[in-house]
Amino acid sequence: GALDTMACVKLDGKKKTTFYIEVILPANNNGGMINSLVLKDTPYEIKFEPSQYEVSKKGIKTDGKDFLVWNNLDLYKSSDLVKFEKINLSSDAKEIFKTEGRHYDIIATDDGYIAKWAEYDGAPSYYASVLDFYKKVYIFDKKKDSPKASFTYQDSAVSSIRFLSNETLFVLGNNVCEIIKGNEVKEKVDVSVNTPSRLHISDNNTAVLVLSKYSSTTKKIIKVYNKSGAELFTQEIDGLVKSVSTDGKFVAVLTDDNIQIYNTKGEMVGSAEVNTDA
Repeated sequence: GALDTMACVKLDGKKKTTFYIEVILPANNNGGMINSLVLKDTPYEIKFEPSQYEVSKKGIKTDGKDFLVWNNLDLYKSSDLVKFEKINLSSDAKEIFKTEGRHYDIIATDDGYIAKWAEYDGAPSYYASVLDFYKKVYIFDKKKDSPKASFTYQDSAVSSIRFLSNETLFVLGNNVCEIIKGNEVKEKVDVSVNTPSRLHISDNNTAVLVLSKYSSTTKKIIKVYNKSGAELFTQEIDGLVKSVSTDGKFVAVLTDDNIQIYNTKGEMVGSAEVNTDA
């Protein structure tokens, strides 16, 4: 849909400015939304291109590379919103999307596509049934229209899917945490006791998973995986984990009062106290 500017705040130089942006979503907003924060060191005028509103009106979405739009049961793509090219879907793909294609987000990757249900309805009675769409994951190859693999999770709604490498992806949901390679589950993390609270994927596709030990807010477990889905190490952390990051060689963990640095063997190679107001 269209991009909306929710707030603009001027930050005075050499002065600390505190501001809050509160986003309120209805309880049945399954589709969610994406937010971003942009900082500029010089004032600039915000312009709204007409095409942004046209995208919203016509139901055009983007897969990250091209614009996509459904017309009846056919899917079209465009790079300039002027010329549209029909995408030939296989019978298998048509069976998956059926008449609901416009309600899916389709994300392009280097090796294929991920399709995820991204719609919601205002009727409370619809909320439970719509979650069924989150129980299925389809993996498409760029050269083939039919799914190369599919997975169904009866007891979980999938909330996040991230590619680690060519055929390896991380699947995360309320009752599921798996690493899939090809058409098989390579790694399955038990989340019945320790619940997922954060997932970070670095630019080189190293994954850092944060689990809440026994659902605690102050006892955490860090699990790190390489781009092939192999576990590098597991480390328990005392305290609230505010953020995690990695460059593929080291993993940084920020808690309430310190920063901890680990190498890929799980050895702590550095730590430092931090200001609680930082």
